[in-house]
Amino acid sequence: TLARALQGLPVEAEIYCTDQSAPEPAGVDANTTIILSDSRSDPRRREAHGHCQAVEAYARCQVIAIPLHQTSRLAGLTSLLDAMAMGRAVIMTRNASLEIDVEREGFGITVEPSDVSGWRRAILTLLQDPERVVAMGRRARERAEDRYTMGRFTASLAAALKAAAGRAGQG
Repeated sequence: TLARALQGLPVEAEIYCTDQSAPEPAGVDANTTIILSDSRSDPRRREAHGHCQAVEAYARCQVIAIPLHQTSRLAGLTSLLDAMAMGRAVIMTRNASLEIDVEREGFGITVEPSDVSGWRRAILTLLQDPERVVAMGRRARERAEDRYTMGRFTASLAAALKAAAGRAGQG
């Protein structure tokens, strides 16, 4: 879906995916590189080196796209939290499994699953408004610092464990 949406747009993109989720080479624009967990013979595809390589790519880009397949078990949470921590705007497939609403929070645009024209509109919207992209990135970083820190996570985990231990002690 994302590869088709990028066709003909004046943007350089890298799509990180598995061999099973990779688009067909014929459907990939010359400005788009497919990075797989294993390589194929297509010169626009190269071998990925894991999560660290993706995070390095995030540092080089302005917007992070998180396209999800409708039947995927993945929710995109790790990619979303990485994008927020790095202060990047996001375009993301709408996913009811996530509690973070990127549009309501002001740092992203959501697109319906398999909606090529929706992805294209979202990309063009951000291409035409670089100030908005910067503001969205700042907002993403603020949200990461406000709500998704290790301190908040450990406090929440500790409270849950205490509550579970209390219930176990009552039984």
